[in-house]
Amino acid sequence: MSLELVRFYRSEAEGPQNMLLGSFLVSGVSRGLLIAVVNASVEKSVNGESLLSSIFLFVAVLALYLGCHYFAKTTTYAMVGMMTQKLRLRLVNKLLFADLGFIESEGDNKIYARLTQEINILAQAGIILVGTFENAVLLFFSLIYIGWLSPIALFVTTCVVMSGMYFYVRQQRSAKNNVRRVREKEVEFFGAINDFLCGFKELKLNRKKNNAVNDHVANVSDIYRDLTYKTERMFVVSFLTTETFVFMLMAALVFVVPQFFDAGSVIIFQFLAALLFLIGPLDAVVSAVPRLIHANVALENVRELELKADQSTAVDENLSRDIKALELHKIELKALTFVYHGKQSDDAFSVGPIDFSLQQGEVVFIVGGNGSGKTTLVKLLAGLYLPSGGELRINGKPLAIHDYQAYREMFSAIFGDFHLFKRLYGMEDLNQAVLHDLLAKMHLDTKTHFDGEGFTAVNLSTGQRKRLAYVTSYLENKQIFVFDEFAADQDPSFRQLFYRTLLPELKRQGKTIIAISHDDNYFDACDRIVKVDYGRIAYDGPPEGLH
Repeated sequence: MSLELVRFYRSEAEGPQNMLLGSFLVSGVSRGLLIAVVNASVEKSVNGESLLSSIFLFVAVLALYLGCHYFAKTTTYAMVGMMTQKLRLRLVNKLLFADLGFIESEGDNKIYARLTQEINILAQAGIILVGTFENAVLLFFSLIYIGWLSPIALFVTTCVVMSGMYFYVRQQRSAKNNVRRVREKEVEFFGAINDFLCGFKELKLNRKKNNAVNDHVANVSDIYRDLTYKTERMFVVSFLTTETFVFMLMAALVFVVPQFFDAGSVIIFQFLAALLFLIGPLDAVVSAVPRLIHANVALENVRELELKADQSTAVDENLSRDIKALELHKIELKALTFVYHGKQSDDAFSVGPIDFSLQQGEVVFIVGGNGSGKTTLVKLLAGLYLPSGGELRINGKPLAIHDYQAYREMFSAIFGDFHLFKRLYGMEDLNQAVLHDLLAKMHLDTKTHFDGEGFTAVNLSTGQRKRLAYVTSYLENKQIFVFDEFAADQDPSFRQLFYRTLLPELKRQGKTIIAISHDDNYFDACDRIVKVDYGRIAYDGPPEGLH
């Protein structure tokens, strides 16, 4: 077990740590005293002495053990619960302020695994660790008691226990690498399950694809199972090795020690009672090691995620809760470049250098082929990606990192892979009359309703979900609206509504609009068209000039 794990719990857990450790210490000592009282009572009984004082002492020690153990366990659960919550919320907070590129490159499956399974493993290990401390105390005082009975027995016991622990720890070193591989394969397995669930409709229509996905899930599951089995088998072998040493010790004290040293039957009984009492906590300590190894790997993974999140957050980023949006007059991109480095070499792509300007109140359509860089340009323009080079200017001044969030607050966007929140977060002063009018205008008033906190239903068709996203976006009342092929999933009547009614309404309100579009029949609805080709602007001008 790594001391790093102990330091982690000491630094993260809030509460009476010293009192907790003291309670476990007293609990372990009092539990050890119980066997001493029992053994002393046996000797008294053999000698014909009264057991009344021993009974009172036994009850007092038992009450002390139960009280301290109850306090220690309940306090541990409370502290671990608070630690888990604090760690999760801290990670979520850091991820919320992290760079979008980092979130995209890490992937949902890995982040989800770290926030759920890995932190759960740390929580369980925290409870196991303090229990291990209590059992270690009990082991220590059991050895002292054996030494009090016979120094020779203590020497033999210590040698055997230490030898067993040495072999056990040696065998665990290779197990840690296997645990890391199990964690990696676990993330891959959940990714395969996510594919199966998200693509269920497509799989129902294609048996060949269905079979291939099923085979892939089974293959990943087989590897995960084999790795898990191999790892747990190593733990079992290690555990049985330790058990063998313990039983060898028992045999030595019963068969060997009496042959060389004078030991009566009462002493032998006391040895055996102490050993049998010692086996329980020894097994608990040994059994805790695999779980703590899992926790070590989980801690490494969680810390890696937290470190990457910290590194992806700009040093001068404004992390205040309340940030007012900047006032838009003009946005300029000056020789702006962006390079995305994916996990694989073929994941990398770049855009730029780009020179572009956007005036307040303009309606700009962005066009181009698939993969030309349209969405990346919009994400750069909205401040979601930090540029690799060049300059982003707002109202004639370079945009400082400290002002990026205030800059982003000017935008409301509906991207192609948008997420529709069921609750209307951040809209405490909502005008419900406007909301109901918008739902009716979008022909959604029979599909969903506002229940005071959010929409009653969001599991709608793609086109309906986009229109509901527009309702949310409109209610945010931002200065700049971004639409990523919004009309692509709408029927002709709603497509016409979008270009001929919604966009002109927003323009009359003084809003600035950036829309990625392929609807050349409606290009006259914009003031300018920007064509993107291979990550660069190939055309920027009036719609009639585009050929």
